[in-house]
Amino acid sequence: FHMDKTLFKRFGLPRNDELVNYSETRVSQIKKDLGIDQEKKILLYAPTFREYCRDNGNQIIQDVKIDLTRWEKEMGDACVLLIRAHYEVAKTLNISANQSVLDVSSYPHLNDLLIISDALISDYSSIFFDYSILHRPMLCYAYDYDEYLKNRGTYFDIKEKLPCDVIENEDGLFTEIERMFQNYEKMCEKTARFQGEFITEYGAASKKTCDY
Repeated sequence: FHMDKTLFKRFGLPRNDELVNYSETRVSQIKKDLGIDQEKKILLYAPTFREYCRDNGNQIIQDVKIDLTRWEKEMGDACVLLIRAHYEVAKTLNISANQSVLDVSSYPHLNDLLIISDALISDYSSIFFDYSILHRPMLCYAYDYDEYLKNRGTYFDIKEKLPCDVIENEDGLFTEIERMFQNYEKMCEKTARFQGEFITEYGAASKKTCDY
């Protein structure tokens, strides 16, 4: 818009302030409210909405590309998978809630889910930038990589910029989850470097904005 760049103030996003201002008591309470075992690891799966995935009646046909029966069998003892889908997609999901898989698509406060998660699984979503503030592992499950690039495209090459490998099939996802827990601290460091490159201000945006 040909505006003077000095008019822009980099304060961060107010909505993300609480990602660095929360207590362990709050974490425990959120888990309790969701009925999650306090000792289990939590992975949040938040895939991008694909508006082009529709049938002839214009109904969304996108679904969860993770075998939830396999998840319960292989990961259920140690991990809980939280599935956060777009509201249009959520209307067609048929997930039977159990102790290892929860549909949290209608949960009102996304930050709660970010705060309690030990790792994030997404694909092309900007949620990677928000979650990077927590300096926790992030996995990119891009099972339709070529199709997505053709239909929508990305702002940058995710294979080059994201702090993780781009996983294109389910077997690779399960393998990467196991590897991630074996190298958890190293994965955290990679996320921290990603945050340092893209997120220069965070944690006090509300105060800085009001003060200004």
